[in-house]
Amino acid sequence: MSRFAYTAKRGPGKVINGVIEADSTKRALDLIRDRGDFPLSVEEVIPKVGRRISTLDFAEFTRTLADLLDSGLTLVSALEVAGRQGENPSLRRVVGELRAEVHDGRNLSEAMEE
Repeated sequence: MSRFAYTAKRGPGKVINGVIEADSTKRALDLIRDRGDFPLSVEEVIPKVGRRISTLDFAEFTRTLADLLDSGLTLVSALEVAGRQGENPSLRRVVGELRAEVHDGRNLSEAMEE
């Protein structure tokens, strides 16, 4: 199953972005329409190669994220701050992608699986 990033119109004047899993572009379009949204664009998300993060960087990220969550920030806000604080450009990019996926409604564990 593939993942598709999409932009769709929901109701008058509201445009949404999201990610959906489907077997094909046509099926992704059907699923978006089934939700009551009008698809404006749909593109398959191609997995990026070489996005591994070192154990040390990941440990630092999780400590930072835990501290930010303990301080009362929402998960999306904590991911945004943690992403800006990371020194590793690959980690910053991955954390930015995590934040976007969580903002779009995915569970953190689902977003991190990738």
